[in-house]
Amino acid sequence: MCGKKEMKFQKCMKKMRGRLRKFAILVVALLPILIYCINFYKFSISDNPSDWALFGEYIGGIYSVIVALLVVYLTRYLSKEDNKRNKLIEIVESLYQQIKVIENNDYDYSSIAKLRGDINLNELYLPENIKNKLIKLADQFNEYKDNNGELDLEFKKSVMDSLKNIYEQ
Repeated sequence: MCGKKEMKFQKCMKKMRGRLRKFAILVVALLPILIYCINFYKFSISDNPSDWALFGEYIGGIYSVIVALLVVYLTRYLSKEDNKRNKLIEIVESLYQQIKVIENNDYDYSSIAKLRGDINLNELYLPENIKNKLIKLADQFNEYKDNNGELDLEFKKSVMDSLKNIYEQ
């Protein structure tokens, strides 16, 4: 968990990375034209279409490589994001089913322990608020089993709804 100073620092760093990224894109976009202008500044602007065709080949050759590299990066990035999302959905589905099993098995301790273990095992994938709700629900299941107390059905329903929402996004 981050304190206010840490959150402010992280927000500032995120902003700086965004600005740096924009600057890098601008440099990469303008650099080939700048290099061309530096090399050929002493010549006047041509009226000859073949000179413009050569300039077009130069620009097209440079920017096609840049665009191809950008497409490779974006494909890799989106693939990683998709894999993370699929893993999250798999985890959410598993936890949802475990809660159903706990209810059907009369709140068996081993089922509750498995739920708690899976929550801890997959905490990197789970949003913090969902992880905390699941831990609280597992604790309520244990208390219910230990004391034959009341189970907060509204809370259980809100946890199940949260899991459904993640699954359906």
